[in-house]
Amino acid sequence: MLRGFDVSHWQDSVDWADLKRRYGIAFGACKATEGMSFTDNQFKANWSRLAAIDLVRMAYHYGHPARDPEQSADFFLNYVATIEPTDLLVLDLETSDGLSQASVNAWAKAWAAHVRRLAPGHSPVIYAGHSYMENDTGKGLNGQYGSWWYPRYSNAYVDTSSWPSSLTATLPSPSAWGGPPDFWQFTASFLTPDHVLDANVYNGTVDQLRSLNGDDMALTDADIAKIKAMPITNTITEEPGDTITLGTLLANDRKRLYDTKVAVNDLAQDVAAIKTKVESLSVAGVDYDLLAAKVADLLRAAFSHSSPTAGVDGEAGRGSCIGVRRDVGRR
Repeated sequence: MLRGFDVSHWQDSVDWADLKRRYGIAFGACKATEGMSFTDNQFKANWSRLAAIDLVRMAYHYGHPARDPEQSADFFLNYVATIEPTDLLVLDLETSDGLSQASVNAWAKAWAAHVRRLAPGHSPVIYAGHSYMENDTGKGLNGQYGSWWYPRYSNAYVDTSSWPSSLTATLPSPSAWGGPPDFWQFTASFLTPDHVLDANVYNGTVDQLRSLNGDDMALTDADIAKIKAMPITNTITEEPGDTITLGTLLANDRKRLYDTKVAVNDLAQDVAAIKTKVESLSVAGVDYDLLAAKVADLLRAAFSHSSPTAGVDGEAGRGSCIGVRRDVGRR
């Protein structure tokens, strides 16, 4: 299981690089916003430090269902601002603001739908506890949200510096999610040299963690630039030791594709010209087999009327091939 911490302004400044060295964490979560007015004053620093040490970043919004869901999502995303393809966008659902289960459920779905619209390629994460996932609050959230982050503490992990090796948390029964959580917040009192932190595990591999947003994540311009700058072995020239960038190779491929397209277009034009010439030799609507038969009938009729033996030589009189040849022979 992969390890990670989550923080907010309550922990003040956090040395993420030190936490990575000490505990081998793979991800970090930090509070960004709450409701429609509160911004966490440590978020920008946390967000930047997580990126600098190549951890999967999770930004969370503490939701207030009494506020407008779309405006809440706008407020959250505007403050986060910089979002990379592997970043995870989280709704922290801990309060109902006195609303019904159905109302909170509808609010959470609306929040997720708006985040998906504003951040294409990102599948929101829902942070929700045991009771919400056991009642109608969590109904149908699996699908609107791609992952579930589950807070459930046991006595074994109070004031601890140990990590679970498997998911041993007591799960809701029945569970509205329909399966185990992806993330488990197993303690709110993990002891580090500098802080007492919330600690979490992810039930999967690093590759799975980095692909939680899905395979159809949009690449940023920076990602594309990095890919194009990748050096690769040049198998095009006669020098096997040469290297070129992937961008150059792609440009060469585009040139070959363009040349092929031009050749195909030229061929298509040649075919069209031939077709035009063929069509110019014909008259629209004429059945040439029928025309040939009519011409043959007219010739036979003409020969039969001009023949001195018409009506005497029975076969020739009926315009037979013998009669036609005989008349032609006399001419």
